[in-house]
Amino acid sequence: MAGDAAYRLGFVNHIVPRAELLSRAREIAERICACAPLAVEAVMEMTREVEMLPDKDAFDRMRALPGRARMRASDDFYEGPRAFAEKRSPRWKGA
Repeated sequence: MAGDAAYRLGFVNHIVPRAELLSRAREIAERICACAPLAVEAVMEMTREVEMLPDKDAFDRMRALPGRARMRASDDFYEGPRAFAEKRSPRWKGA
């Protein structure tokens, strides 16, 4: 599949010239690193656990994963909405 078609279908998020590939990857990594650590961990766990499951089974499985429970029980779970309401950058603790 050509890059343009993959982009149109939602299989890829960015198309960049080869010379810009590493810098774009670093930009994306920096954005991920700025997110709540427990949320990133939970998303990675969910992705690994459900990638081959049918949608219904995947959603059922996601709700039962330990990373999701850790994230929802954390201070960071409340910090994100609080920071948004206060119009400031969140201060993630990873706890």
